Amino acid sequence: MPVFRIVHKEGKQRRLEIEKDEINIGRLSSANDIVLPDGIVSKRHARLFVKDEQYWIEDLKSTCGTFVNGFRVEEPRPLDVDDKLYIGDYVISFEEEDEEDEAEASDEDEASDEEALS
Repeated sequence: MPVFRIVHKEGKQRRLEIEKDEINIGRLSSANDIVLPDGIVSKRHARLFVKDEQYWIEDLKSTCGTFVNGFRVEEPRPLDVDDKLYIGDYVISFEEEDEEDEAEASDEDEASDEEALS
């Protein structure tokens, strides 16, 4: 499952795991899965989608543009692990869940199962 690490230029960061084949990114919470509350981010800024078992990024004609590793997204393009998306004052790292995260999630699931059985 992909993990998105979102970092604002001021250093605030968060980590999201989203299990969807289409993910909208933008300023409005009512229209987007990843919300970036910043005036230079368009209401509907970009879209991530799965094609051929790989995530792709598409800019939705945003005012300030979407960039991958410093290059402007002019047309939909595939994302690779460790690519960085630049949208407004945010950097979104596209990562795969690592084995340590998977092990922690598995341990938490087992603990929840044990509590449910008690």
